[in-house]
Amino acid sequence: MPYSYADRDLLSDPPFHYMFSSFEGPQFFRDYIFSRQNARKRLGASVTPVQQGDITVPLPDAGAAEVRTDDILSQLVEAVRAGSTTHVRAWVDLFVLKFEASKRLRRSYGRGFKPLDRTVLGRNAYAQLAFLVASVMRGPTDLRLLNTLLKLNDLVLSGAQFDEATATLMGPAIDREMACVRELATRLRVTAPEQAAC
Repeated sequence: MPYSYADRDLLSDPPFHYMFSSFEGPQFFRDYIFSRQNARKRLGASVTPVQQGDITVPLPDAGAAEVRTDDILSQLVEAVRAGSTTHVRAWVDLFVLKFEASKRLRRSYGRGFKPLDRTVLGRNAYAQLAFLVASVMRGPTDLRLLNTLLKLNDLVLSGAQFDEATATLMGPAIDREMACVRELATRLRVTAPEQAAC
C-alpha cells in the first residue's frame, strides 16, 4: 500500500485535504516510514553549506506594502545557514499561518499579509519553508510545527524530480521530521523502526 499523502503531485493537483482523514492503523505508519526512507535515499547525502557572516533579517511588518515570498525565504535560509536565527521564528510562524490556510504559498503579500499576487510558487519555496520549520522546531512536542513540516515534506516529495537546491534543503527537513516522529512514537509506545533523537 503506498503512502497516500505523497502518491500524486500535490503541487500540480488541488491541495490535499488532511481534515477528517480516516484512521489507517499501523500499516499507514510503516508506509510513511518506507516512503520517507526512499525519498531520503533519492536525495543522497545531506549537504548544508554554512556561510560566514552576520545576516540580519528584519521582523515581519504587517504594514509593509509588499513582501516577496521568494526573497524573504531565501534570506531566512541564508541566515539560518550562517547560524543566525534572529527573527526567523517570527517569519516562520507567519508563513506557516499562510500555508496552513490554503496549503499554498503566494508570490507576494501586502498590508496585513494579505496575498497581493496569488501566483502559486514552485517546489523550492516549499522546500525552503520546510527547511526553516525544521530549523526552528523545538522538538517532537512542538506539534503545530511538526504537523506543518509533515505537510510541507509531503508536498515537496510528491514531485517526481528535484533540483539540487531543493534536494539540499529537503535532506535536513526529512531528517528532522523523521527523528521527531520516531521520538514521539517512542514516547507514546508506538513501534517505529530505527530510533533517532530529535
